Amino acid sequence: MVQQTVHQALKLVALLIIPKSLSEV
Repeated sequence: MVQQTVHQALKLVALLIIPKSLSEV
């Protein structure tokens, strides 16, 4: 339901943000 969608969205955001922050360091 909504919680699952939010969890999935957070997962995608993390996958997009984490590599960026790692490459920037």
